[in-house]
Amino acid sequence: MAKRKRQPELLSEQLQRIILEGELSRYRICQLAGIDQGQMHRFVTTGKGISIETLDRLGAALRLRFVQDEE
Repeated sequence: MAKRKRQPELLSEQLQRIILEGELSRYRICQLAGIDQGQMHRFVTTGKGISIETLDRLGAALRLRFVQDEE
């Protein structure tokens, strides 16, 4: 039987995981990114409700960068 190729984790899922498993508290991330805690809560629980500007702020606060996997 052929193995099914695993779907890559969505970027939003990766960001949620980083927020939930990282060393910084959600409160501290909100402070660093200048975003509302309610907005953070909605994103972490539903994966929705974040604008591109907010994503940029979160990326800067968490010092994130994209890396493309080789196939």
